[in-house]
Amino acid sequence: MKKKYLPTLLLFSLILVFVIRTTEESSETEKITKLREKHKDFLKNSPYKKTRTLSKKERKNLGVAPNGFFEQNWDRTIDPNLGYPNTKNALRIQHELIEQRKNFEELITPRVPGDASDNAWVERGPNNIGGRTRGILFDPNDSNNERVFAGGVSGGLWVNNDITNANSSWSLVAGVPENIAVNQIIADPNNSNTLYIASGESYANGDVVGNGVYRSTDGGVNWTMIFGGSDNTTILNGGGVDGIFYVNDIIARDIGSTTELYIAVASSFSNPPGRNPAAFLGEDSLGVYRSINNGSTWSLITITNGGNPINPNDLELDINNNIWLSTTSDTFGRPGGGIYRSTNGTSFTLINTVPSAARTEIVPSQQDANVFYIAADRGEADLFVTTDAFTTITQLSEPVDEDGLTITATDYTRGQAFYDLPIEVDPTDDTVLYIGGIDLFRGDVTVDPMDGSRSVRFVSANNNDWTQISIWSDFFSDDISLVHADHHAIVFRPGNPNQAVFGTDGGVYFGSNLSASGNSNNTITPRNNGYAVTQFYAGDINDIDGTMGGGTQDNGSPFNLNGDTSTNVDPFFTVIGGDGTYGQFDTDGDYFIASTQFIDYRFVNTPITGATNNFGGDAIPTVNESSYVITDRAGGNFINEAEVDTDLDILYINASTFNALGQVVTAQIGRYDNIENGSGTIQETLLTNGLLTETISALRASPFNPATSRLLVGTESSTLLNVENAHATPTWMDISGTGFVGTISDIEFGEDASTIMLTFSNYGVTSIWYTETNGGASGWVSKEGDLPDIPVFAILQNPLNRNEAIVGTQFGVFRTENFLTASPNWVQSFNGMSNVMVRDLDLRQSNNTVLASTYGRGMFTGRFTSETLSIADESTASEFIIFPTISEGQFSLSSQKSFNDLTMEVYNINGQRIFESENFQMINNKEFNLDLNAGLYFVRISNRDFIETKKIIIR
Repeated sequence: MKKKYLPTLLLFSLILVFVIRTTEESSETEKITKLREKHKDFLKNSPYKKTRTLSKKERKNLGVAPNGFFEQNWDRTIDPNLGYPNTKNALRIQHELIEQRKNFEELITPRVPGDASDNAWVERGPNNIGGRTRGILFDPNDSNNERVFAGGVSGGLWVNNDITNANSSWSLVAGVPENIAVNQIIADPNNSNTLYIASGESYANGDVVGNGVYRSTDGGVNWTMIFGGSDNTTILNGGGVDGIFYVNDIIARDIGSTTELYIAVASSFSNPPGRNPAAFLGEDSLGVYRSINNGSTWSLITITNGGNPINPNDLELDINNNIWLSTTSDTFGRPGGGIYRSTNGTSFTLINTVPSAARTEIVPSQQDANVFYIAADRGEADLFVTTDAFTTITQLSEPVDEDGLTITATDYTRGQAFYDLPIEVDPTDDTVLYIGGIDLFRGDVTVDPMDGSRSVRFVSANNNDWTQISIWSDFFSDDISLVHADHHAIVFRPGNPNQAVFGTDGGVYFGSNLSASGNSNNTITPRNNGYAVTQFYAGDINDIDGTMGGGTQDNGSPFNLNGDTSTNVDPFFTVIGGDGTYGQFDTDGDYFIASTQFIDYRFVNTPITGATNNFGGDAIPTVNESSYVITDRAGGNFINEAEVDTDLDILYINASTFNALGQVVTAQIGRYDNIENGSGTIQETLLTNGLLTETISALRASPFNPATSRLLVGTESSTLLNVENAHATPTWMDISGTGFVGTISDIEFGEDASTIMLTFSNYGVTSIWYTETNGGASGWVSKEGDLPDIPVFAILQNPLNRNEAIVGTQFGVFRTENFLTASPNWVQSFNGMSNVMVRDLDLRQSNNTVLASTYGRGMFTGRFTSETLSIADESTASEFIIFPTISEGQFSLSSQKSFNDLTMEVYNINGQRIFESENFQMINNKEFNLDLNAGLYFVRISNRDFIETKKIIIR
């Protein structure tokens, strides 16, 4: 009887297992399908769709960031489970990476893509362009007042030892995350070695998120976060994200032998009003905070207006040590313009309000406690003065810019007072006023001897009551200094108020003689030597000569003409201005396709040679006369997708059109033939198909089809399409994986046409997918492994060792040496780079050089090699031997000496300690049997007299 029923029981068990497994798979598929639809719904309801088609002028009028990158990136990184980017998780991961790196650096220098430890990432620049800068401080410990700290909005903290010398170079300061948004830098008036950084930029709908306050107690060498961070971040009901993201200002109040600190913590929408669900950043943390113990602890000062908490913007101290506060508009549309005063540091009183104002900046006189100047965003920039400590305010005249073509006589900020609004007064003479918008102006204020009222007097030759001291383009004037547009900071040199440092969207400038700047074109000059904080959207490297180029935020499409052979940070030269976007070199080195926002593609002959003029001191190469516009049709994304099939010299672009609500009207690809033969011969063909219905997010042409054009098309909503014969009569096929959720950010081919790698840029999804069979519903496998939950923007596989791959992420480059396994192990490749957003990775096939283009730290290069993983002992005087070095976890530690009180620790390649044995005695040898996953590990043996590190591999 037992034998009779045994096969039946076995068959029943197999059927049951099959049913359970099928049910689980069905449940998982259903879960992914629902999540995919949820993600589509979030994208559909994003209000950024409404701003997609706005011009720069329209964006500025609405108080929306001048460039649409933040909005586009926000949409493409949202967590499909939440409906917004998981900033809380990002801050926690960044903190963990920094802590892991501390352990890792103590063990061994990390390897870079497929290479040994002596081939770190090489910083390439640009060393002469700079990037958006708000925080500037003269080092109070420098008696010569030459040493300056400056902070890139997404490029970390830098120091220049002699700002007065145009040849003096900047150096990156360690200890501050390279992707931090440095907004303000100050010094403790009672201890010049104590410095503070406030991070985050709430202007322009929270364009750049910060991470609290940092402190240095050794003059700026080492820094520690003292306020904010991932521990203070929580997710609130309604989609709000509570945390310290925007510290708009920080001041240090000298009250004798001690110092009080005050910070203005603001909140912001991550988007314009109307989003569902709403995403507020820092709404439950906004306010003014006070510390009386050097930032060790903080208390919130409750300040309300009409029962609502105010959104603080600017903090100032008058000569009587009173604290003054101005406000900006809040996330619910309530106006700013409030002027508050505190005499005791614990409570604030509303004194006056600038009517109809949003962002409001104030500056106190250093001679008269009753005199203040005000710059306010009221749709346009307006200027005011008070001579009675804000009991009354009087409007001042505004400067008329030499650029009368794009800048009106009533708004020197060209519609972006929410973004460019610095105002400062000469610390020794409160009748000398400086303001910035698109350009810089000096106002000489007249004081009426009868009533003390103030006005800006006539001093210039163009019937303007101001003196213009900089111009953004020499098209309008060559009589004053050429300085990059968009000013954010004016900082006077201590002891010499006729000199100042300026922070702009194009980096740092030094004014050597401000009083003469209205009649000179060389008194304000760039100080960007080595200040590598350029924000690249994308980049490419020329396979022939190693020339590098790409698209940047507000600095056009710059090129490096030195190739990749040098080991220095190099100058770059801009051939097209504005917001550069996509760029790609021809594989034969004959041309470069450059572009600006939306659809504006240019054919540029290469190599580029010569220099015709100067832009703020930077030579601009001659663009060959045969360079021309390929297309500037309407449509596309702000940072638009494009790809060149360099075998057939065909340009493909995202040519989709959108309605006023940002919804796709026609999803289509623009194909441009004959791009090498002149603008008159270019043929445009628009490719459409029923499978293409969503916004395009990535394009890649196959390098394995030289006679035909095969194009892969990725979308914002989880779809990958294969287009065969894209050059002629296309055939379309959906090759998406069943597990795909999110926005496809990069598509790369492997060793053949069937091997494809994908990345997704969302939080909360599987970010890396791989196929060796051309994909399809079941043809993809995840290569996520243990990669942190962060956006991934790019991927490359080592062509010399297919088991190695690198990805560009929100926090730098990660690498793996077991990519082909079921669950790869990823480690941050921070040797020479660090936690900066890597937007693009490109390969120079002729020598396997890798180009990494970052948003905030310019470009870096590394190199793939064929070297295998080494387990050679790096110690020159080893006391210990581990045998075998390759095992399944069983090895012996031996020595010719005897030791007491030994400690052995084992770390994985992420720098995490996973095993520890303390206070053991060893005579000759000791056996270990560790249960570890396969991979590379570091063994550290130590006692009070020494530390020694070994490497082992667990199979």
